[in-house]
Amino acid sequence: MTVNFSYPYPLPVIRQSAHTPLVPYCILFFIVCQLSAAECFAAGVFEITDTDGSVHQGQLVTVNQNETVWRYLHGGKTVSLPTASVAEIRNVRQNPYLAGTGTKTPTAHIPNRYVPQQGTNERHLADSLDRNRQQTLLADKEKLPPLPSDFRRQSVAVIDLTDSSQIPVLSFRVNGTRAVFRLFGESKDSELPLEHIAAIRLAVTGLQNVSQLPDDWQQLLSGSANGDQLVVGTPGTFDVYYGILKDITDETISFATDGETLPVPRKKVFGIILHRTKNEQPPQDKKPSPAALSFWNGTRLAVNSLELRDGKIHWKANAGLTGITPLYTVEALTFKQTNIVPLWEQTAVLKLPNVFNVFDEVRRKQIPQPQIGCLDGIFYPQCLLIPAPAELEYMLPANASEFRSLIGIDDRYRPYSAAELQITADTQILGTWTLRGDRESFQVKFDLPKDAKVLRLKVSALANFDIPSVITITEPKIILRRNSD
Repeated sequence: MTVNFSYPYPLPVIRQSAHTPLVPYCILFFIVCQLSAAECFAAGVFEITDTDGSVHQGQLVTVNQNETVWRYLHGGKTVSLPTASVAEIRNVRQNPYLAGTGTKTPTAHIPNRYVPQQGTNERHLADSLDRNRQQTLLADKEKLPPLPSDFRRQSVAVIDLTDSSQIPVLSFRVNGTRAVFRLFGESKDSELPLEHIAAIRLAVTGLQNVSQLPDDWQQLLSGSANGDQLVVGTPGTFDVYYGILKDITDETISFATDGETLPVPRKKVFGIILHRTKNEQPPQDKKPSPAALSFWNGTRLAVNSLELRDGKIHWKANAGLTGITPLYTVEALTFKQTNIVPLWEQTAVLKLPNVFNVFDEVRRKQIPQPQIGCLDGIFYPQCLLIPAPAELEYMLPANASEFRSLIGIDDRYRPYSAAELQITADTQILGTWTLRGDRESFQVKFDLPKDAKVLRLKVSALANFDIPSVITITEPKIILRRNSD
């Protein structure tokens, strides 16, 4: 028997002789089945949410500006929708950059994980639930591809574009008016004029740091200045210099200030804010993008066009970047819908009781801001993590008609946590739920009273339950009435 292998999978081509036993055929058939399953898993399972709020799950077949086609896992039925009727497409497997190392990390080592003391009422239940959860997570990890070696590098830069795109890169330098950088998974450098870039953060390590911005950096981004800002130091101890960026090499940043050009060691610089680009950005960057493409490594791209072909996403970004990316690297694809508004874009008021002392002042400021959350093993980049006890009030737009979200206990606090959530529109209670860490998350979708002014999310601790809890409100959205409604 002769077995030949060819790319991309070792599919066997067999020539049988009279002495070839039957057993190898069975083994080879099993291998082919396993490879087919691996290919199926690599493509990923996606949730397709339509504009009516219905959620479908299956494998993507086609995505383009006209049509979205998927195949249900059970029964193999193929279904299509006009892309204009699709709000979001999300990969429902775990983020390989956070959970794909394949190492057996004890649950107690998960950051921010609260472990109750021995002898509490919930300890026995928590231990048994946690063992089951560990086994499930470890089984899932074994199916995931290994953590890409390029993401483990110690120095990563993050570029913020003027169209709100965010791009982690493996290398970054500036030569005059052009930036040169290396995207993840690419073997060649890409270039962009500096007019497309709003800010650069240097020496950013880890996915959490890519996605979450320090408070003082956010304040600098939202401020105004004449010229550029060179930010030296670490969060909480920033020194800011005003001038004009000239060049960036692997070792040095040339920055003109007070009539002279200073060579600043790159390792001392946290980031650079290019305020001069705010009034010089290209016209295409100012236009709303029809879609946003998110990758597992923290990349967020505003795209003008995309198409799924042969298991790869072919995309073109507002800034002029183009790429071809394997489907399994895509975390989510969100289509801009004029009648769907993220809740955190509305004015928020945070109310905390006087006894609130679980989190520090920095954490309190973060509560109304979207953050990374994890529900049932799936990572979501934009969640509200509300501790117990706390209450958030949001001013509703005049034409608000519906509220949608996925709600549960964040995985970092499972299975020990429990809390009560009550959602109110003005004085009308829309729902009250008891959330527990040993139960799955659930979707909520309900109509808002006509002319409602305020939406309240109130999280309360349960009686006789002293374990601090954080309820995760995942990507909450307000649906606006259309003119024809």
